[in-house]
Amino acid sequence: MKQIYVGPVSRSEQQNVIRQMLKMPRWILVGVIVIILVIPFLLKDGGSGNYGAVALVETDTGTGSAIYLGNNKLLTAAHVVSGMMVGERCTVEFMDPNDIEGRTIPALAELIAVGDYRANVPPDLDAQNCSNDFALLMVQTVDVSQVVGTPVSVGTSSNVKVSDKIKVEGFPNGTYSSTSGTVNNITGGVTQNKDLFVVDAGAWPGNSGGALFNQSGQLIGIVTMAGDKTSQNTDGQTMAIKIDYVAQALQMKGQSIK
Repeated sequence: MKQIYVGPVSRSEQQNVIRQMLKMPRWILVGVIVIILVIPFLLKDGGSGNYGAVALVETDTGTGSAIYLGNNKLLTAAHVVSGMMVGERCTVEFMDPNDIEGRTIPALAELIAVGDYRANVPPDLDAQNCSNDFALLMVQTVDVSQVVGTPVSVGTSSNVKVSDKIKVEGFPNGTYSSTSGTVNNITGGVTQNKDLFVVDAGAWPGNSGGALFNQSGQLIGIVTMAGDKTSQNTDGQTMAIKIDYVAQALQMKGQSIK
């Protein structure tokens, strides 16, 4: 019976394996090398590499989500921090990517910029107001790069198409969640707001300020409205502000997301 080796390979055995591979026909050898190099990329889920880069935001009025951009900056929704003034602080919590038990690392973050969002105007009554539902926080008490490592990769919303696969990540009800779906509309759906994406990935209260990722794991939007079926504008779908709009608006305020 042919034996299949399943134990550790010694140096001499490794050399023998290499010699045997070199004796293979060239086309077989090339095929083996290609398979070894390509399979990890085929198995990789492009939208799931941001675990830890989405944080929980806690204020006196409730909780929401935020996205780590690098340089200790967090991007969130303005209505998540609507009770705060620029210069005030709130609590944020990061998930430890190296801790399988879900340990979180708390920190304080200062509000440094906010969109021209009117917190007292319900989005259903002024859909255009949603475009400015963004805010920028600066973490003060920890070095975020030492906590979660790599920030999100900021993509572009200009090349997103209907039916593109996406993921929504955030903290609905204070618990980390990642849901998958597709882009349903790139011009705001019934809101007719060209700055908004409409997607069918699930989102709930607390997802606001969380991330909309494309299939490659790049940030293309900020969640602003969850899929509330009681809303005349969302009709059970999730809306996100396009990242290109946010980048331009923050640049006008002297801030950058890259």
